[in-house]
Amino acid sequence: MTIAYWFLAAPLAAFYLYAGALKATRDRDRLRPIAVHLTGGDRRVALNAGLLAAAAAVTWPAAAGM
Repeated sequence: MTIAYWFLAAPLAAFYLYAGALKATRDRDRLRPIAVHLTGGDRRVALNAGLLAAAAAVTWPAAAGM
């Protein structure tokens, strides 16, 4: 079960980390073709925080030795 978890969790964490970093570093005009729903500054910050928190939550067990 642990191996199955990591086969699922590792690519998911990598994707969330990539997506959060991409959305945090690019301006709104470059993101528009990718995600049209990001129109407000507050929603962008919330989405970035959510993606980074999800990446941290998925990788936390590995760092804690679980």
